[in-house]
Amino acid sequence: MEKNIIKLPLGMFAFNVLFGALAVASFPVLIWALPVMLGAAFVYAVFAAFFATGYTAYHQGMSILMRLNFCLFAATVCALLADTLGLAPRAMFVLTGGYFAALITAYFIFFFRERGRNWSDFRDSLRSPTLAIEGVMVVRFIRVRGSSRAKKGKSPSLLAPLGAAAGVVAMTVVGAVFGAQGKALFQCAVEAAILVAPFAVLPFVMTYFVGVHEVRRVEKRQRTRFVFDNVEALQHERAKLGIARLVNPRLRQVVPPAQ
Repeated sequence: MEKNIIKLPLGMFAFNVLFGALAVASFPVLIWALPVMLGAAFVYAVFAAFFATGYTAYHQGMSILMRLNFCLFAATVCALLADTLGLAPRAMFVLTGGYFAALITAYFIFFFRERGRNWSDFRDSLRSPTLAIEGVMVVRFIRVRGSSRAKKGKSPSLLAPLGAAAGVVAMTVVGAVFGAQGKALFQCAVEAAILVAPFAVLPFVMTYFVGVHEVRRVEKRQRTRFVFDNVEALQHERAKLGIARLVNPRLRQVVPPAQ
């Protein structure tokens, strides 16, 4: 888990570079914002990977970067969909704006629904179905799904290449049967499906966003900062990395655990 805490911000920054470049290619007007965005994302990624021990200091930035990356990706898909449909530039901006208006509305609906269902008394009980505050630490409860070894044999890493291959095959077949028009329709359907998918996924990821928000509310109320429950193990893991010790001098003083 400690390794994931270090890797995730760096991975998010890599996606930020990719999706930022794609978004600017579709919306050149955003070119001025790209250096500012990437600079801020890089500073946060270094801080979160090698410095952060506070729960909200880490996860607030992660949640912002996750949403930013998705918005950049979605804007690119909206531009591709508009191009597939042959829409004018003004219509493309209207399509993108309308999509984000609908997505923001859905986000707040699911946010307040999740907050009312599972977090209504969190400020007093300091406990929810997914995390609890114990002393100055935030303890997360990991839900295990499908614990059987048979399920583990099916590697989820295979799903992405299999899905991509199936998409290529389907587009080839549609193009061969229906010609260029059929291929364009299929491409349009895929792009529309990508844009619709987040509305189905939002209810499942909302627990994370609400959790970060509620922990921060408790911090403000108690005027304190909560840390990871595995902060010592995290610092030991960071101290193993030469680049981490280089940018964070405090890690040079971390004593490795006894064998």
